[in-house]
Amino acid sequence: MSAPSPIFMTLVRETGGTILPVGSGSDLSAAFRNVLNDFRSCYVLYYSAHGVDRDGYHAIEVKVKREGAVVL
Repeated sequence: MSAPSPIFMTLVRETGGTILPVGSGSDLSAAFRNVLNDFRSCYVLYYSAHGVDRDGYHAIEVKVKREGAVVL
């Protein structure tokens, strides 16, 4: 199995992604289990600003109570 290309590594690093190397059928099964576990513990928040221009960047702060949780 060859190493991922540098551009792919940059994409993964900048988007918070993960590389799951798979070399055989059993590795593929384990990779799918890992992906499913990740989906079970991820949330997507939608924010719609009111009373401000819709163009541009609007900073928000997200707080969670669960210890060890990561907010990206």
